[in-house]
Amino acid sequence: MLLMLTIAVRKGWFQVRKKAVIAVLWGVPSAISVIAVLAGYFGGLIFGYQLDRIRAFLGQESEYIYQINILRAAASGQFYNGNKIVLEKMDGWNSDYILAYLSASYGKLIGVILCCVSVILVILVFGIVFRQKNQLGQMIGCGCGILFAVSTLLNILINFGMFPTSMTFLPFFSAGGSCVVLSYALMGIVLSIYRYKSIYPAYTSLPSVKVDVQL
Repeated sequence: MLLMLTIAVRKGWFQVRKKAVIAVLWGVPSAISVIAVLAGYFGGLIFGYQLDRIRAFLGQESEYIYQINILRAAASGQFYNGNKIVLEKMDGWNSDYILAYLSASYGKLIGVILCCVSVILVILVFGIVFRQKNQLGQMIGCGCGILFAVSTLLNILINFGMFPTSMTFLPFFSAGGSCVVLSYALMGIVLSIYRYKSIYPAYTSLPSVKVDVQL
């Protein structure tokens, strides 16, 4: 929502001081988020399994440390045959960790290609969105593009062991009914926006024409 509002402000849809408003939009929520995370971590306000995942990511002793180690080893292409067997025993090997599984099964190059394809897809979606003339179409398309981008980025970071493990999916590649339906529904909206990309952004007034009528 912050990204979408920032885009609207940058495009001049609101008569405000752009830099000041954007600074407040991002500064205040960021500060609150950091304080909330620190308070939850040190104050024991978050769930135990979430704390264990954070500890595992930081390299501390945790029951999730093996997941991080396996994902990092699979992403780097180290002893991938063994990782493939271990990954198959992990919940979500064909959804949350599909990128790590393919890297462990077929080599690091396949994982890199899959990442590139996913990033190119996100770029193409935003390319369609920003060529849209209609404001509503741009905002709806931006929402779809941001969902694709966030899901792709989180999945890549988690599968490379660069972010604490969590439920995520790689659009169009991860298994699971809800993941597949959501991916195709979002892409259907984006293609619909592309189809009507030439719609005017607002009502336009027709030029006045003088007509001299003689009876």
